[in-house]
Parts: sequence; C-alpha cells; structure tokens
Amino acid sequence: MIKGIDKKFEIGTGFYPSPTDDTSGGVCIGGGSLWMMANKPQPEQDAAWEFIKFVVSPPTQAYWNTKTGYFPISIDAQKESAFIENAKQYPQFKTALDQLHSTKLARATQGGLIGVFPQARQEVEKAIEETIQGSKPAKKALEDSAAVINKALETYNKTVK
Repeated sequence: MIKGIDKKFEIGTGFYPSPTDDTSGGVCIGGGSLWMMANKPQPEQDAAWEFIKFVVSPPTQAYWNTKTGYFPISIDAQKESAFIENAKQYPQFKTALDQLHSTKLARATQGGLIGVFPQARQEVEKAIEETIQGSKPAKKALEDSAAVINKALETYNKTVK
C-alpha cells in the first residue's frame, strides 16, 4: 500500500472482482499489435523486421513496461533487472500481470478472435448507446448490430484462406 494525498488514505491494487464465486472467468489482454506488410519493398520489410525484433526483445519490453505499465510480452522480460527493480519499487504495477498469469485459459479469456473486431466493437457500442438514449429498444438495437456484424464477417471470411 502507498499513502495518498498528505497520507490521508491508502491506495492499493487488486484483481478485478468477479460477480460470483465462479472461477472460470479471468482477464485477457488486448490493444496493441505490430504489423509488417508483405507487399512492401524488401529493404522496408527488412527494416520493419529489425524494428519488431528490437521492440519485442526482453530488455526493450522490460523498459517499456516500467515507463508505461503495459504488460511485457514475454516471461524473459520479467527477468530483466529493469522490470525486477520497478516491481520492487512499485509492487502495485504487478497486480494486473499477476492476475493475467493466474487466469485459466478458456474461451472467455482468449480475447477478440474475429477479423472484424474493431467494426464489431463499434456496432455493439452503437447498440448500447441507442438503447441508453432510448432511440431503439435493446433487442432491436442488438439485432441490427448483429446483422451488420454478420455481413462484415461474411465479407471478411471470403477474403481470407
């Protein structure tokens, strides 16, 4: 625990709570990814590959974690002195990582596995907004979003092998 403003209260961290005693849930990561385009000239691909190797290296991941709080992407990064020292000084930064490591692998913890994930998320957000604002009943808003998402999935599935 650390002390808050003028040591008037304690600040701590903990795992995300579960609404029940069911332990089948957990957390999943998401957000950033690195991409390298195959249709670029070879020198650009080579440079991109060197950059990716640098960014995912344990020392860089440990440094990135200490400066941003983002999870390091490998166990080896957690063995780096930068990560270890930061965790000693700020143990609260390990809470989310500890929960991630204790999460059981399951469908619910795999994260978004669809090729149209950004569009699908936007459609679901739209349905929620329409429901909250009263412009559509929840069932209608979700049915409309499902129709858009299913069409996008159909198109996407035709483009991948």
